[in-house]
Amino acid sequence: MRLLFSSFLKNGNRFRTVVSPFLFRKAAHSSIAHDIGHIPLGKNESLIFLDNLVNTPTFLNIQRYAAFLFQKNLRNQIQRAFPSSPSFHLEDVIFRWQDGGAFLKVRYAETDEDTEKMYAIIRDAFKERPVTSLLHPFSRPTPHIVYGRPWLQDLYAFPARTIELNFEGPSLSQEKLYSIFRKYGKLRSVEVVSPEGAILKFTSLRAATSALNCMHGFRMNDTKFHMRYRHTNRFLSIKDWLVSHPRFAIPLIAALITVITASLFDPMRRFFVETNIVHGQTLRNIKLFSWIKKTRDIVFKPFQDSDLEITPIWTTREKDCQKLEEWLDEALHSFIVVQGPRGSGKRDLVDRAVGNRKHVLVFDCDRLFSGANEGMFVSSLASQTGYFPLFSFLNNLSSMIDMAAQGLIGQKTGIVSSAEGQVRQILSTTQTVLRKLALDEHKDSEHSNVLDESEYLEVHADKLPVVVLDNFQLRKLNNPMQHMVAEWAGNLVKEGVVHVLMLTPDVGGTKTLEQYVGGWENRTLLLGDADPLLAQRYVLDSIPKEIRTERLEKELKKQLPKIGGRLRDLDYVARRLRVNNSSVSDAIGGIISQNTSDILQSFLRSNSLSFGDDKKPLYTSEQAWILITLLSQHEHIPYHKLMLDPLLKGHDDAVRALEEDELITITSVNARPDKVFAGKPVYVTAFQQLVNDSILRAAMSQARCNAIIRLCNSAIRTDEEELQLLKGLGNFESGMKERARYLLARIKKNQGVIEENEKLGERFTAELNSNE
Repeated sequence: MRLLFSSFLKNGNRFRTVVSPFLFRKAAHSSIAHDIGHIPLGKNESLIFLDNLVNTPTFLNIQRYAAFLFQKNLRNQIQRAFPSSPSFHLEDVIFRWQDGGAFLKVRYAETDEDTEKMYAIIRDAFKERPVTSLLHPFSRPTPHIVYGRPWLQDLYAFPARTIELNFEGPSLSQEKLYSIFRKYGKLRSVEVVSPEGAILKFTSLRAATSALNCMHGFRMNDTKFHMRYRHTNRFLSIKDWLVSHPRFAIPLIAALITVITASLFDPMRRFFVETNIVHGQTLRNIKLFSWIKKTRDIVFKPFQDSDLEITPIWTTREKDCQKLEEWLDEALHSFIVVQGPRGSGKRDLVDRAVGNRKHVLVFDCDRLFSGANEGMFVSSLASQTGYFPLFSFLNNLSSMIDMAAQGLIGQKTGIVSSAEGQVRQILSTTQTVLRKLALDEHKDSEHSNVLDESEYLEVHADKLPVVVLDNFQLRKLNNPMQHMVAEWAGNLVKEGVVHVLMLTPDVGGTKTLEQYVGGWENRTLLLGDADPLLAQRYVLDSIPKEIRTERLEKELKKQLPKIGGRLRDLDYVARRLRVNNSSVSDAIGGIISQNTSDILQSFLRSNSLSFGDDKKPLYTSEQAWILITLLSQHEHIPYHKLMLDPLLKGHDDAVRALEEDELITITSVNARPDKVFAGKPVYVTAFQQLVNDSILRAAMSQARCNAIIRLCNSAIRTDEEELQLLKGLGNFESGMKERARYLLARIKKNQGVIEENEKLGERFTAELNSNE
């Protein structure tokens, strides 16, 4: 057969995969085993049975089919664990999923080595390097010598703890049988029921399967053993009915699970969601919790979050706050969108506007959508809504049950709990609770008989719950989960059940939200950076009167333009002046140094760049350096001119990734990218500081030259391959000659660019050496 197979490999044109002899032997044995019922053994071959690789299958036989997924891994582990010896070696592995183990076919040299000695070596090796299986993680398989001739049948017979033993020849005594079979595991009983047979009851399936596979066909003197499993009749009628009527049994079980979930867990989940919405704000307002939060912020985040109690709101924001409160008192069928860059005070403004509301549900979208997989998103969504209990670990199990049911009855059971299904269930439960809270006072209202529910919601819009989606990024609406949350929020708005506030760092793009609210125009509030005079006043109002001096005011007027009017940065300055008694130059210098260090670590170090799903960086440090260099010299860059740079041409995705990581901000005109600005005002000063660093400038410029050289070399190789292809075609026609001239011109041009950048690179290398 091997000769035929080799001939087929040599002569067959369609079959070109080289299969190892080991895999071929595996396939051969698999085909032979169920034809003749036994494993063929040569003169110098013997069998070892390795038990308990997987749990033995149940009557649904799911385990047997699932085990095939782990076959390759288990085979590799067995080969690694098997001892290396000059006198014997592993010939083949024949899995026996029905019994939860595998036969190891061992070939040994023509020596007089004792079989027991060989078995001891193999047993010790498997103790040192145990085989592990996800299908049976808490056990370690044990090898056993096969004394008999195992029967490899594929009948519909599952392992049992009871074995029926038939004698072919004289019978054996109870004591003799006990001494033979006790080594495989503890025996519950040994009964010699007749001269022709006995019943062996083991305490575990592991012992029973090992005994049957090792001793079936064993001949002791004139007696030969014939063994088979014997099942008890416990619950036999119920099992037979379930097996015989899967079209009724499986949907019935699914319906039972659904009823239990709906009657027991759904009310519990609604209770926890309602508690989170109603009492979450109350708990946050308790003095003890507020004191703990303030202490945590001072100790762990002294220069990040703004403090609502000690930070006065800007004069211009008072009008914005009033406008926001007016919108929350009106009956709207659209989103309220608060736009502004990060650190511009959006959350500060919204917290003040909804501070007196009874029912407020806040989603932190940064944490919600930052998960690496759908499971993390589901867990975060459940945590933020208060949804409990969440059985996310049952997803895989329910999927396997559904797949098995589809194979048995030709249809799904409907009990699969996918991530998307769980998200919809969480949002549906939250929507039910929000509607209940909105209509809580409807029955007790004086006009309950006059106004229906929708009219009541229109009249009492000032009492509606508020849902806040903080840091909701409009440019990521193509994310299925974010799209689902936006669609859910739109349904709430269209029903008039709640007011939805969207806080987004993306300027523009609110038109994309109109699809979720039936085309209604959204109410938009745009927050920007403060002008220098207002920024100066804000800092002065945030510090004690005793440290406000004329000199301090002059310093602020001179230094504040370096960091712009971003609220978070102004809070940093105010805290440094108030808490540390720092000078203005030290406080502002600290902000610039911190941002400079962040840019250097996040964008100019190759090991800290953002990576996409394909494990490739979304942009390179050289591309980030181009933007840093240009924005250190200009307030903004025209987008179309920026894309003419050789390292950015055709890489719009890299520029968009830099915008998502907040290094830059891109404005649009008629949905077309127009201008590129620094991500925040302080970045302009940070960019200048980075560019003025001679060592960094030389190193990054050298890296840019190297990147351009690599780009040109790649283009030259492509052109050379095409020229080689044209050469192989023989006589050139006129069109081919023109193409060849074009390719040669391109090669010459790219070679000139390479030589130019090599000279520049040598100059930058000299600069680096001189700085040392």
